[in-house]
Amino acid sequence: MQVYVSPEVKKRYRFDFGRNVEGLLKAVPVDHLQGLERVVVVPLWKSGRKPALGWYDRHFENNGPAIIICADPLLGRYPRIIQYLPLIPKMLLAETLFHEVAHHYQQLSHGIKRERWQMDADRYAQAMTKKAFRPHLRWMTL
Repeated sequence: MQVYVSPEVKKRYRFDFGRNVEGLLKAVPVDHLQGLERVVVVPLWKSGRKPALGWYDRHFENNGPAIIICADPLLGRYPRIIQYLPLIPKMLLAETLFHEVAHHYQQLSHGIKRERWQMDADRYAQAMTKKAFRPHLRWMTL
């Protein structure tokens, strides 16, 4: 799977989105990522979509499945100082990334009623975030 971070995001943020996306995805079971072609990090998506931290697209730019992460809504609303405390932006990224991975996995695995998509994706994101950060935060109750 390819991780693409736009040059504008690389220039605007000290936080290394590419390295952190790759690291966080190691916590996800490989079969949950099956068929996912890429994760794309852009500043803000300019389309007819309502603003979001990210979303899952089964046919992104007429290609295969992709997860799109929007850096500005994710980190831009916080003081710039948090970029120097890498754990905070990494946790914010994890919640959004894992939520969108859940939507991809929902498409692969089983039919979930549409009204439960968001709730199940939130639950999955919480579980994967705990899994990803547990080795680093043993002193906290997760």
